Amino acid sequence: PYVTFWFMSNGTCASPDFMDFIRACDISPFWISIDGPEQVHNHNRRMNDGNGSYERLLKNIEIFKKNGIKLKASFQKFR
Repeated sequence: PYVTFWFMSNGTCASPDFMDFIRACDISPFWISIDGPEQVHNHNRRMNDGNGSYERLLKNIEIFKKNGIKLKASFQKFR
């Protein structure tokens, strides 16, 4: 039997240990969620300090890419 699993994240963690974990588990693609434009995303996705996570997510996308992690994104449609 063939088993597939996927992993969805808010993309705010991009530590070296996390990159190693994703590669070791062969998670491909690695899904991240984006809740629309920066203002909407930050309203919905706050860090523990109360700040939005949009900027951190964008920086971490580059880290994922530099580590050879294939990404897909889940977007919400806002009207």
